[in-house]
Amino acid sequence: MKIQNAPRFLPRLLKMSALLIPLMGMTTLLHAGVTTKTITFKSQALDAVTTYVAALPDPLEPNHKYPVLYLLHGATGSYADWSTKTTVTQLLDGRDMIIVMPDGSAFGWYIDSKLKPQSQYDTAVSRDVVRDVEQRFPVRTDRAGRGICGLSMGGHGALSLAAKHPEEYGSASSLSGILDITDHPKNWQLPLILGDQNTSLQDWKANSVYYLANRFTTANVALLFDTGTADKTGAVRDNRRLDEKLTNLDVPHIYREFPGAHTWSYWSEHIPEHLDFHQAVFDGKDPLKQ
Repeated sequence: MKIQNAPRFLPRLLKMSALLIPLMGMTTLLHAGVTTKTITFKSQALDAVTTYVAALPDPLEPNHKYPVLYLLHGATGSYADWSTKTTVTQLLDGRDMIIVMPDGSAFGWYIDSKLKPQSQYDTAVSRDVVRDVEQRFPVRTDRAGRGICGLSMGGHGALSLAAKHPEEYGSASSLSGILDITDHPKNWQLPLILGDQNTSLQDWKANSVYYLANRFTTANVALLFDTGTADKTGAVRDNRRLDEKLTNLDVPHIYREFPGAHTWSYWSEHIPEHLDFHQAVFDGKDPLKQ
């Protein structure tokens, strides 16, 4: 089942002043109603220090456990992209969730690479970052209280990690996702982490959302993905093919197409809808029926 005409949600854009306060291993950015912390910690999977940004309601409610949305950046980007190029941290104001923006490397693809030992961004995000967040902040640890979302490379990461780890995530969504990496054999440094597709096709398929789609038949993960119709990266074809495959598999999902290209203006416009989608799941509602 697909829903292409579900109601759109209104953005909640706020302009706020900020104060930067340095702390050991942490930088805190204060907005009215939101605190943004930049956290560094040692990732076992990467065998290196990694960084994520956490946006939290301010003040935190006493004795309250917050659901968490993990928000992934795209290729060439970093953990700082979402918080510096969109208003997503301000959009948190008034919502019952914490948003965590981890680093996936410029071309890590949220994959555990067999070729690059230092590029283990599946495990780094789904295990190490999640564990650090759950030790550091008052958050829920059940899968229904944990969602994942991303744009472009991060859109692929969000859906692929949800397919691989359905015990970890109750909801997953993608904006302009590159959803079949096998269709892009020479792009975005994919061969450096997966090898030449001619000799490593099975590894490419094992990490591609399109070929992981069968897992969603039993995963019970709420799914939303969209793309702009003027996107020139190949995302439109990828998204349409995944929509068709999930429909044929009878996997409930929401798929939408909007005017727009592979740009920050598109992602800024549509991220509020994704926040509301995940919030509905966190609240125990079915966003596909709203």
